[in-house]
Amino acid sequence: MKALILILCIALIHPQMAEAGHESLEILISEQEITVANNEKTLNDAKERLVILKNESKSSWNSAMLIEDAEREKNDAEDILKKTGQRLADLLDEKRQEEERHIALDKRRTAEIINLRDQQSIDISKLEKFIGVRLSNTCVTLIKNNIDVCPTYEELYQLDSSNESVSGKFLIDDGYYHRDSAKFKNSWEWYKYDNTPRIMIDPPAGMEKKIKMITIQPRLETYFLADDHKVDENTRTYHYGRYIDRCHDATMSADNWKSILPDTIYTMRIGCTISQFDNSFSEILSVTEIDIASTNYWKYKTWLEDTKAKCLVICKEY
Repeated sequence: MKALILILCIALIHPQMAEAGHESLEILISEQEITVANNEKTLNDAKERLVILKNESKSSWNSAMLIEDAEREKNDAEDILKKTGQRLADLLDEKRQEEERHIALDKRRTAEIINLRDQQSIDISKLEKFIGVRLSNTCVTLIKNNIDVCPTYEELYQLDSSNESVSGKFLIDDGYYHRDSAKFKNSWEWYKYDNTPRIMIDPPAGMEKKIKMITIQPRLETYFLADDHKVDENTRTYHYGRYIDRCHDATMSADNWKSILPDTIYTMRIGCTISQFDNSFSEILSVTEIDIASTNYWKYKTWLEDTKAKCLVICKEY
């Protein structure tokens, strides 16, 4: 059941978030393409140098040595180009295989979602229709100053399923990538009769007050809930990473946002009844042993007893 719930969470996030492994492969391919291009240029330069030397050759011993060196450089360049070209071919083949795996995985997920709906394990019609995601003002300031702490709207855009022609397109303005102003007044009215579950990244002004919102901030320090102040069997509970207020507004830390955000979206969609993210931990409080004889209370009590005893002695003498 937990696996199916997680699958449903992934299916509702559209388009899917790019995986870190896929991004790394794309970077490797780009770097290898540059390497191959540079090696091709090196080989062409070596060939041109060899042609020039042969044309200028005067059958002297010195020119023969230069031609031999140029031949060696050309052959070495060909070998290097062959190896780097093969590496690029391997990376492209790996990318193709990964894409095929993703296609197969998407088909399997779709089949499982259909099966889940048929079983009526979750009533899809009762899911929360709109979930908004925004960055805190602190995150925006950090992004404008090129401080890599929070995800950017460019990264979060992969989750957006809004109608940009209604709610505003994304662009680079004021030093960062974000949603432009909506083209229509009260643009959220367009979605009134739309039953498609949507994720609204950086919702237009006014809309974020009408839908469930998730705010990402640089860090969310450890916090206590009302029940956390109770110490149960010398154990105290703490919370971290995410706080959901009455299943309407959520605040989460930018740390591990790629795993926390999908779960938060799913959790709020189903009314905060189930969550895969455990944001609590417990701490056993250490017991401090105090020597009672060293306390002021004990010292006062001892002095008082001594004083009473001395007083009785004095009273008997008189």
